[in-house]
Amino acid sequence: MSADKLLADVLGEDLPRFLKQVQALQEKHASTTAALHKRDARVHELENQVAGLQNDYLAISMDTTSREHANQRQLLLSCVQATTYALAHGHQLNPMTQVPVLHAMDSFLQDMLDSDADPMTLKCIASTLGSVLHDPACLLLPSILAAVESIFIKLTLLTVMIPCSMLQELVPIFGLMASSSRGTSVLVGCNLVVPLLKIIASDGLCDTIAPSVYAALLALLQHLLQHTKYHALKQQRHDATFHFFKVITSSRDRSVLDLARRMHEEFRRSQA
Repeated sequence: MSADKLLADVLGEDLPRFLKQVQALQEKHASTTAALHKRDARVHELENQVAGLQNDYLAISMDTTSREHANQRQLLLSCVQATTYALAHGHQLNPMTQVPVLHAMDSFLQDMLDSDADPMTLKCIASTLGSVLHDPACLLLPSILAAVESIFIKLTLLTVMIPCSMLQELVPIFGLMASSSRGTSVLVGCNLVVPLLKIIASDGLCDTIAPSVYAALLALLQHLLQHTKYHALKQQRHDATFHFFKVITSSRDRSVLDLARRMHEEFRRSQA
């Protein structure tokens, strides 16, 4: 084939196809760029909303004695929850937004420790934390990690203060934290294992809460015990450990019973 014939074939067939591909890529790039600009504008708008909500919260938190202010605080919490959920689904890690929200949640939890735990508020806090901490990578940032550690110390204290019926509000956020190694380290550092052991060993707990919640609590405890080589159980008195396994192996729920048996076997192996 002559050079002229080859050039003619390229110009006649391949070049138009390449030009169409280039045009398609340019159009896709323009569309993606426009979508990114739109998303960034939305994220910026949401960040401003969060900042405004924090200012409003601080303004009314000076006086929390009236029912009106209590309702306003509840409303603000719901707004923060919705806004941070939207931010979380923007998939943009921004500690300048997340840290103030975490500090607000920390303040709400301190209020609950100083007074009474409200189920609706606790649910909103757990949901908001789930939105803010949806990406475990955020725990690599020191400012976020410090705020999260403070929050989960308070949540750990709350687990022994709240009625068992409210534990279901905390299970999802504890589970989210336990899904990453850094989050697990935070839970271990808060010594969550100790109150979990006490709660799960309570007589009649499986009849008080839903089997799925009980199973989730037991699975969380197993995960933390595995991470610490069952140290907390080994430090207990023998009769306390015996009572713990007696309670969890007496469950009528098959999934709980299977998990309890695995934990008992793991504990025995850890003592070898």
